[in-house]
Amino acid sequence: MVYQGTERETNNQIGGFLIPINSSWQPIKLDVLRVLYTDFELTQQELCKIFGHDVKTLRKQLLKMGILRDWSDVIKLNWKHGKMNPNHDSVPRGDKSLLWKGGRFKSSKGYIMVYAPNNPLSENNGYIREHRLVWFTYNPLTPKDWVIHHLNGIKDDNRIENLFACSRTRHLKDFPNTFIEALRKRIRELEGELIRQ
Repeated sequence: MVYQGTERETNNQIGGFLIPINSSWQPIKLDVLRVLYTDFELTQQELCKIFGHDVKTLRKQLLKMGILRDWSDVIKLNWKHGKMNPNHDSVPRGDKSLLWKGGRFKSSKGYIMVYAPNNPLSENNGYIREHRLVWFTYNPLTPKDWVIHHLNGIKDDNRIENLFACSRTRHLKDFPNTFIEALRKRIRELEGELIRQ
């Protein structure tokens, strides 16, 4: 049984079926959805690409059909398809995760976070703030508990010349004066470069 779709729909072919991209759930689409989800064990993300629906709409339809997988079934399928280590009882991490975005994202506080699980400075989730990674790459002898600041105040400008480090105690006691001193030093460096040009 093959549904004859339009030319736009030909990239949605799976197992001899051409799936139309539109918002209605026709009986043939429901049958194909059931087969792909239960027999072929496709993920919800894969089905969203095939049917052209968002995850919320698809989940609602799977729930309506009574075939929505619970969390334990998802874990078993991940093990079966090699997306999860059977000796590890949690969700896939890092580039094995379905939510993987390349190991970089902007935190809610505006910092760029980089996935570096083997770095001793990384947090429990394996991520480290990029400005700390840059600073300690160029200045490995700096104590690990020092505070790293952006001189221009832009939290995603992680060039080494824009970073400044000070001890936590100095930061807490005299930060405004320390920061102003660092800014003055940077201004003198930039003025020197202008004079040399």
